[in-house]
Amino acid sequence: MAQIALRSVHGKFLSAQPDGSAQWNRDVAGAWEYFHIEERQGGKITLRSAHGKYVSAQPDGSVQINREAAPPGGWEEFTAELRTNNVVCLKSCHGKYLSAQQNGTAQWNRDHAPSGGWEDIQIVHQGSTSQVSDAATRIQRHLNKGRTSTSASNEPIQVLEAVPGKPVRFKLNNPPNHNEAWVGIYPTGASDQDHGAPPRWKYIRDVDVNNVSLSNGELAGGDWSIRVFSDGGYTLVERKEFTIHSANKIHSSKAVSPARESIEILEAVAKKPVRFKINNPPTNHDAWVGIYPPNASDQDHGAENNRWKWLRNIDVNNASFPKRAAGPWSIRVFSNGGHALHERRDFDVSPPEPRDPAAVQSTRGSAKIALVIGMILLAPSIPLFIIGLGEGLSDSMTSATLEVEDSDGRGDLGWGIYIEGSLVDYNSNGIYDHCENIFVNATHSGSWVSDPWTWEQKVNPPDESRQVFDDYCGHTDPVEERHHEGRMLIKIGQACHGCMAGTTTITIQNQNGDGLNMWIQNEEKKEILGMLIPGAIFMGIGAFTFVVALGTLLNTGFKSNAPSSSKRSAVAAMSVGTVLGAGSTSTNLEVLSFNHRQPVRFKITNPPQHNNAWVGLYPANADDRDHGDRWHYLRDIDVSNATLPGQEQGRWSLRLFSDGGYTLHQRVDVELRADNNEEIWMKDAELEDLRLKGMVPDHRNNFTKKITTGKIVAQHKVGNLTRFETADTTYLVYDHELQQGSATQNPFWEAN
Repeated sequence: MAQIALRSVHGKFLSAQPDGSAQWNRDVAGAWEYFHIEERQGGKITLRSAHGKYVSAQPDGSVQINREAAPPGGWEEFTAELRTNNVVCLKSCHGKYLSAQQNGTAQWNRDHAPSGGWEDIQIVHQGSTSQVSDAATRIQRHLNKGRTSTSASNEPIQVLEAVPGKPVRFKLNNPPNHNEAWVGIYPTGASDQDHGAPPRWKYIRDVDVNNVSLSNGELAGGDWSIRVFSDGGYTLVERKEFTIHSANKIHSSKAVSPARESIEILEAVAKKPVRFKINNPPTNHDAWVGIYPPNASDQDHGAENNRWKWLRNIDVNNASFPKRAAGPWSIRVFSNGGHALHERRDFDVSPPEPRDPAAVQSTRGSAKIALVIGMILLAPSIPLFIIGLGEGLSDSMTSATLEVEDSDGRGDLGWGIYIEGSLVDYNSNGIYDHCENIFVNATHSGSWVSDPWTWEQKVNPPDESRQVFDDYCGHTDPVEERHHEGRMLIKIGQACHGCMAGTTTITIQNQNGDGLNMWIQNEEKKEILGMLIPGAIFMGIGAFTFVVALGTLLNTGFKSNAPSSSKRSAVAAMSVGTVLGAGSTSTNLEVLSFNHRQPVRFKITNPPQHNNAWVGLYPANADDRDHGDRWHYLRDIDVSNATLPGQEQGRWSLRLFSDGGYTLHQRVDVELRADNNEEIWMKDAELEDLRLKGMVPDHRNNFTKKITTGKIVAQHKVGNLTRFETADTTYLVYDHELQQGSATQNPFWEAN
């Protein structure tokens, strides 16, 4: 196909740079602004630059033009959606649209492509702008060929399933290509304008044309029709009449419902896991299943094990997902590692059954007894536990021979090496004094894993000449400290991280060859000795009993004096307080990550319950109505780990609305900064002498690791948190987690 250039709605041409980057800021199309189009099966195309590299859409929304090849189904294949004779939109395999930004950058991260928006791309043929329509027409012919159904049936609309109480499923064999084309389901005698609201109709661009589903609640038996319209109006191009007659038959269609449901819901009650059964699972090794809000796109699958799972990892006869809120949901089974839908089942999670008052009273009495028992067990166990803390290290030694068991065969966390010292630098050479003139030698006799516990991990053969010590003194941020038997110990490194079964030998010396004392911690087991064991046992039992009893009493109430009618009034009042953001169950909107041009990640605790509650991302001073496409309904996202598209640096705000209008529920202001530093959250932080001390996440993402940072070079207050910056790391600390030290009076802070 011909060479073409891509011009944005801002009048700029996309340009492929020799370093593989993309710039959308050229006023005139030269050699670097033209691309060669290659046609692929299924209506896909690729774009190759003048440098011989392919355009590639990255999962993080960035654009790269540096790929040597474009494998089928890869990130280098795109779907071109025609808007007019000379305007297209490009959609990646990630389900995102290419968007030209006003600052001359390109982003491949848009969920929608509104007509006239930054996702519209004008095709300009090389040598003559008069050939625009010809280039676009040739693309359209290729798209039509790719979208043509391979079904043996010549029916434009094939009904796949139509039974009472379930969405109607059907297939569109030759759908119109207009971006605003849509399809709806109607009672046979209804007018075209009587389309109702989604899910009674949908844009064709938002559905899988091979497996469309529409419903209006529980569709009753009777005569219905599916109607396809070629534009955003009522230009009817196809219509299919059919009858919903019984649970097992479809009249006026050759399709027959299966004898049993492919997905059976075994249990769906709020505050309990959703349990289900898959009767005819696909056999592909990468087949998977997810649970979705009913109107969410297939790509919005959330996190593994929370919202989706591989079929190979579950019992398909008794599968489950974590508990969901009451309301509509859908379970979707995909036949491969992508989004090829195999089966879908829409269902409702029911509210929990009301509790019997007599049972509640009995539970309350038992909980009070358990609360007392828990307090009795906690009283002696806490001192024992405190006495035992700090153990788990070996005695001091100058050399050690250690055995790595690696029972799971996936590599070991290794051994932490500690020496006695303090965080000082008396000679001001930029190196802590405890790190100078220390030589650690560590070797291992067994195999080892490079890049352990990642998808790039690799098992390597034994090599006893390889040094297996990771020296932490090469960088000073962060430094882990601990008290042990009256000594201050500092972790100087870790030996044998990723080692498999075998023998590890470790020695430590000074520059004169004399042995030094070191303490060794088994990072895999972290064995705690002495009184910590009985203390932990009693404290664990006591704490568990105490927490369970206290939770039960908080849930049922400590006493029951009010009549039932007044109790119902109290519950109603509490519900109103929650919507207004008051009470103990108030909503908490928390920003998790906010680097510029990267997705803004956040979580919402106790979100508003309205079906049309939504959240948006705004410039800090923007009006609530200026939300653009930077918003989502809460029902369509995982509120425990949600994202909105990345934006340019500057001050922004996340705003949570409690209904389908602009009733503001909560707002959090953040600053998106141009920062390549690693971001680390810190709790129990104390600022002293221009350094932070506090708890950061370990490899299991638990805040158990105590560190002291390098020198803080800048700090910035953003909303209810502060960003503390060292040379290579940014620490994020909420106000309530920060204890201010003497450094807060230093004029240095006032200048930043």
